[in-house]
Amino acid sequence: MGVKQQLLSGAFYLTIAKYSNYFASIIVLSIVARILPPEDFGIVAIASVIIGFFNLFSDFGIASAIIQNRNLSQNDIKNIFSLSFYAAGFFVIAYLIILYPINLIYQNSQLLRINLILSIQLVFVSLNIVPNALIIKAKRFRFISIRTLVIHLLCGALAIVCALLGWGIYSLLVIPLLSSLLILVVNYWAYPVEFTFRPAFASFKKILSYSLFNFSFNLVNYFSRNVDKLIIGKVETMANLGYYEKSYSLMLMPVQNIISILNPVLHPVLSDYQDNKDLLYSYFVKLVKILAYIGLPISVFLYFASPDLVHLILGPQWGPASPIFQMFSISVGAQILYTLQGPFFLALNEPKKMFYCGVVTFFFNITAIGMGLFVYKSLLAVALFLSLSYMLSFLFTFWIIVHKVFSRSFPRFILQLTRPVLVVLFVALALASVPWCDVHSGYVLNILWKLLITGGAALFCMILFCKDIVRKKIV
Repeated sequence: MGVKQQLLSGAFYLTIAKYSNYFASIIVLSIVARILPPEDFGIVAIASVIIGFFNLFSDFGIASAIIQNRNLSQNDIKNIFSLSFYAAGFFVIAYLIILYPINLIYQNSQLLRINLILSIQLVFVSLNIVPNALIIKAKRFRFISIRTLVIHLLCGALAIVCALLGWGIYSLLVIPLLSSLLILVVNYWAYPVEFTFRPAFASFKKILSYSLFNFSFNLVNYFSRNVDKLIIGKVETMANLGYYEKSYSLMLMPVQNIISILNPVLHPVLSDYQDNKDLLYSYFVKLVKILAYIGLPISVFLYFASPDLVHLILGPQWGPASPIFQMFSISVGAQILYTLQGPFFLALNEPKKMFYCGVVTFFFNITAIGMGLFVYKSLLAVALFLSLSYMLSFLFTFWIIVHKVFSRSFPRFILQLTRPVLVVLFVALALASVPWCDVHSGYVLNILWKLLITGGAALFCMILFCKDIVRKKIV
């Protein structure tokens, strides 16, 4: 099976699972957001940043290194898995030690209790690294799609039940805790890995160089994406953080859905052709065109539809999140394109360059947060400056990939985006008239009608101008 067939087959299964899960997640969010106050989401947002930081350390870039390396034996896999078991215990202890200084910073006893409960997740995530990497390396995308869909539907339904039963903020912990446990159980059943009490560190040395730069990038990228929540949680109220976090989460939904479909497929497939740069560049350009035609109109659509989306998904009590979500939506197209950088950097054995790009992105984001929060003193300004930062990061990172990695002309590459940009201009012109449209009906029906008009306009412009996709000249 060639590159095209593997990519299409893997993307097909993951698309079905992911978008089924996507709509299920919106339903879960719509129900839970109407039951719990914004403060609860703000507290869980800070706790999620902290636990996510330790999850990064437990991974240490091991998963990507296992997928990329062709020379790992079964004994090496056993040793790496056993080391991850010991690492899990170490990071749980380190996590528990750091919780009390964090509590002194935020002075929130509920945050401390949430963090203590989430410490269990560290064990599940650490033990799942090796089995999950082996499944992705084997390109078992159908298995991944079924597993992901079933587990997330089950956990989402249980989270709703817990919220209705009055669990409050603790109902928000059901999905991260239970899903990580079930994924571990299913993965280990599919790919059982032997454990040894005395693992050889020599096996880990085989992937150390690759995993180190990949981990360093993930660490920098994680802080770039989450340091805003830590700072806002300290200088603003938990309610304001809740509005900000939910608008950020809504913005990330289309981006993460693209990532979760492309990245698990691209890296294992492209790594098989890591010595053929010409072939990889041709697929890089094709994928950029496809994602530009998809992502840029989505960005414009979200900008115009943001007030209706916030009211429809979260409820009228979340109105303050609407303008923040609108500012974030400006960068959705650029962020969707940006998702391509990881798989291509990794497949081409360039984690060092990926790390350097991550450092530059971190600098852009920190500057944006500082300008918005401490100069303009507005969460709306933070969202706007971060959107500009994401677009600058996209341009810089793609310049590195095209010019430094593939040794191609960057201006010529940018010209490939001319037609998608024209599509965006037509979509924007079409959607600009939508706010003047109104239907004298119920509140919900009026929102649905506006969403139908804006979505239809975006789809019409995509079909009208994206002849490369309609005629299948790209794929």
